[in-house]
Amino acid sequence: FNVFEGFIDFLSAKRLGYNDGIGSLVVNERETDALLCNDLQKFYALYRDLGKDSILLVALVYNIGTDTVNKLSVYKMLKSSNRNIFKAYTFRCHY
Repeated sequence: FNVFEGFIDFLSAKRLGYNDGIGSLVVNERETDALLCNDLQKFYALYRDLGKDSILLVALVYNIGTDTVNKLSVYKMLKSSNRNIFKAYTFRCHY
């Protein structure tokens, strides 16, 4: 029995794991890192016009998807140059 240690590649909707034997695409750590970097670059490209604030949206997109982020007040606030987003941003953080 191998514990699942992977993630979902949201852009291609594939479940990735390290030798979990449950029918997922089995990749090594280097390949998984490359897929993660590729996804993050695509997400960053969507929001790069927001400058240094784009990384906040990339973190959200990676967790909840682009469709949801584009509807958030955080995104709308940043687009209108309002950086007072603490309450709106932490509302989405469930930790």
